[in-house]
Amino acid sequence: MTEAAALATRVRAALAAADIEWAAVPPSFEVTLADRRVVHYRPTFALTGAEVEGRPVLVHVIEPGTPWGALRRLGAFRRQHHARFHLLVVAPNDLTATLLAETYDSLVPATAIDSLPARLGR
Repeated sequence: MTEAAALATRVRAALAAADIEWAAVPPSFEVTLADRRVVHYRPTFALTGAEVEGRPVLVHVIEPGTPWGALRRLGAFRRQHHARFHLLVVAPNDLTATLLAETYDSLVPATAIDSLPARLGR
């Protein structure tokens, strides 16, 4: 199991403990990057049992070693869909200090996954 899969499994376990449901197959979105290329973005999963400020929550688990270029999709998605979705990012601890705040609505370090339900008001 990869570290990202392990993180995603831990997130799902924390959500299940709080009776928060998620979609196994999240929606896919087209986003436009700064260089005007249109690419697809798919979060790791979508929560079906929680909202933040009236917006559905999408969860993106960042895999260790993800190239910074790949994170452009994350930032492009948030810029283009922030009004409709709350983007919650779970990342390895060493990446949390380097992620730009405009790439997420909520950031959860791997060591704080157990606090996730409380962050969602549960």
